[in-house]
Amino acid sequence: MTTGDHSPTPLLHVGWLKKEDHKEENPDLFLLRFDDLCYHAAVLAGSGAGKSTVVGRIIEEIVIKTKGRVVIIDTNGDFRQSHLVLEKDHRVWTRGNQRIDDRFWNRDEFEESWNKIKRIQFAGPIKPPPDGAGPLIDWGKLPIDWQMDILGVDIGRHHEEIAALYDMMERLKDESDPMSPERLKSELGSAKFHNPEELAQTLSALRARLIRANKLAIWKHKKEDERDLRSSFTSEIEERPQLSIFDVPSILDITTRNVLLSYLLNTLWEVALLDWEKASEKAVEHDKRTPIFIVIDEAHNFVPAEDPIDPHALRISQSIQRIAAEGRKYGLFLILATQRPSKVRPGLLSECENVCLLRLRSPIERGIAVDTWALRDDNRHPRLSPLAKYERGEGLLFGHWTRWNEISFEAGQRRTKPTGGDLPKTWISSIDAS
Repeated sequence: MTTGDHSPTPLLHVGWLKKEDHKEENPDLFLLRFDDLCYHAAVLAGSGAGKSTVVGRIIEEIVIKTKGRVVIIDTNGDFRQSHLVLEKDHRVWTRGNQRIDDRFWNRDEFEESWNKIKRIQFAGPIKPPPDGAGPLIDWGKLPIDWQMDILGVDIGRHHEEIAALYDMMERLKDESDPMSPERLKSELGSAKFHNPEELAQTLSALRARLIRANKLAIWKHKKEDERDLRSSFTSEIEERPQLSIFDVPSILDITTRNVLLSYLLNTLWEVALLDWEKASEKAVEHDKRTPIFIVIDEAHNFVPAEDPIDPHALRISQSIQRIAAEGRKYGLFLILATQRPSKVRPGLLSECENVCLLRLRSPIERGIAVDTWALRDDNRHPRLSPLAKYERGEGLLFGHWTRWNEISFEAGQRRTKPTGGDLPKTWISSIDAS
């Protein structure tokens, strides 16, 4: 496949066709067009079925072969070491029929190209990433309802505190340094209150709320601090990171995690809309936008069947639903991975027009796939029958990326280092009787 200038068009090497699907001259390789990735995708797999392997392979192919950008919400820390390429003796480099003419199929070439990718790894303040920089937020950039939720104030019961908060923010809005709960606390002495009789009580309550909010340790205090989460995505398109990883388990505090994640998703949405508006004013040849693939591992944790009670968790769920419903217009595409499709928000999976089914032993979870994508049941559908018996990394693809053909495949290995792995077998050793 070639483009108009006769340069090769890269293809996504997802793995190998299963033997029953060998129809091509080179039957082993399973190649997909990158254009066909620009739809929401679902990867359904039981525990240990190879979900992170498949998702990791797709991510590597996107960033190594295209200008597309990937944002990973890494629920299990699987991509914590993704900056490292697997050793030379790993089987991913030695398996036969690996080379594709269009791009880097030996380790040295892959590593050289992989190391050039601009990436950023967001991690929490408790366990920061290798560069020691956790993500930060400018309090003043948060909508007022977000601020109220973080402080725990209600407009019907805490109107004096909210009025004082508005007053302080109005007076500080023109300062060069960003706002933060700590900065607001220092201004309490000059805040205006409408009810002098409640002054002491209101001051004490608001001070306590600001101290608690400041303990989240995610607030930007200096304008020049480059750890601002938002600025990573608002620079010129060519300067933005191609691979961004949000390391969820490194952030132990649930509130901190939810605030950062909701802010990240909201930022991606706002930036995509702004880019779209700017592009609509330019000629097509000057449009430098690229698709953004938002990978959400263990998606059932973030878009559960029932709305979360926590306001920040609810914003995460609503943001993902909004991207699923409207994101394609603005170049935002979800890759939702889950082992519990039955716990995902009803209707969300039906927005996914690319589907990867790996081993699913639970009849309930297999039934979700049958019902969601109008497949036939296992008794009448020979390709669905092996879903409970597939080996690790084996599965079924269908949707736009396979032209709606249901194709059995074996996933290619990730070439970057995964985190963790199976338990060692050394625990199964006989106890020395002596």
